[in-house]
Amino acid sequence: MGYILILEDLDSDLHEVETVLKQIGSYEIRSFNMAPRAIECLSDALSENLELPQLIVVDLNLPASSGYELLRYYHATPKLKSIPCVVWSVMDSETDKKLTTWMGSRKLISKQTGPANLRKSLSSLLKRGEGLANAPVDSTRIKRA
Repeated sequence: MGYILILEDLDSDLHEVETVLKQIGSYEIRSFNMAPRAIECLSDALSENLELPQLIVVDLNLPASSGYELLRYYHATPKLKSIPCVVWSVMDSETDKKLTTWMGSRKLISKQTGPANLRKSLSSLLKRGEGLANAPVDSTRIKRA
């Protein structure tokens, strides 16, 4: 089975995503605070034929890099297209929505709408059977890389 990859630099926001996912089910989470490390994780999994995530959650606004770096890699890597990608960010202009959709994100969820909207969106994604429907029940959290 897979894990959930989260690209988020703020511990408080990472905690919100983890809390939402725990309300939906119990998932293994691998979190990164820099896009290059998340990309390396995906690249290693692809090159070594390792397990891929069942869902990718991306924050766009990071201090040392940008979530757009991860979205560019996602967009350019055909083997990742079957993995749902959701953007959860304060950057939610119409331009951001169009660009993230073009890059493959299933949805851009504004952080300003709070965790309830995130929960509703991820629950809807799960109910449609995309990505996480058969996720393993494992509350293990792998430390941030």
